Amino acid sequence: MKNLIIPSIFIFCVILLFACGESQQFTAVPKDINRDTVPKDTIEVIAKDFEFIPDTIRVKQGTLVTLKLKSIEGTHGFNLGAF
Repeated sequence: MKNLIIPSIFIFCVILLFACGESQQFTAVPKDINRDTVPKDTIEVIAKDFEFIPDTIRVKQGTLVTLKLKSIEGTHGFNLGAF
């Protein structure tokens, strides 16, 4: 039984490592976009008590968006997936 503990821990760690997934990198502003001619928008987001205000943000495709995040209470995580 003791002989199985170390290999089992190793296999568990390998599975855990692969299960965590991988980080994806996205280009925030594609190189072919002219920043001077595209529409721009700045959106202020407040984080408090396990919520974001506003809780949904919608913008027109092609708009260059700047998000200003402000935490009122505590530490908050933020994740922006593929857009």
